[in-house]
Amino acid sequence: MVLDFNIKVRPHGYVYSDFGFYPSKYTEIEVTSPPQDTIAKLEADIADLEIMTNQLAQAKQQNQQQTLESKIEFGVQELEQIAERINYLAAQLETEMHNFKSVAVEVNKNYHQQQLNSNNPQNNLKPNRWIPLNIWDIHFSSIPTIIKRGTKFIIVEKIVNLFKY
Repeated sequence: MVLDFNIKVRPHGYVYSDFGFYPSKYTEIEVTSPPQDTIAKLEADIADLEIMTNQLAQAKQQNQQQTLESKIEFGVQELEQIAERINYLAAQLETEMHNFKSVAVEVNKNYHQQQLNSNNPQNNLKPNRWIPLNIWDIHFSSIPTIIKRGTKFIIVEKIVNLFKY
């Protein structure tokens, strides 16, 4: 061992000394083996850590699975609510389409009568072949609805037969 004497200065100008025996590069360090019971205890601790690591990994995986299941359950409930709302709106739209058709048929009769009564030059040119114009026509008469089969939601087209009523 070598006797070392150090003078150290701390902040704010305080000086203190520190001396003692410190190993130097010339000091031989004696290496001893740890006792066998310490090695066995460390090996047991390592085994326990591996078991705990595996348990934590399993718990994390179960937690992730439960989180996914919860998200799916919430999502399916939300889809069911949206599907119910869409189908409700589709039923309202179908009713309004039938109402539109009923009004359009009546207005169309009046529109035809107006065309026949007017002094239209086409009436004079082709009286037997002239067909009055319609105020309405059907090009598209379907609405989206949502059905559920098992766990699957399916958006389908529902044909609205406006001439059924």
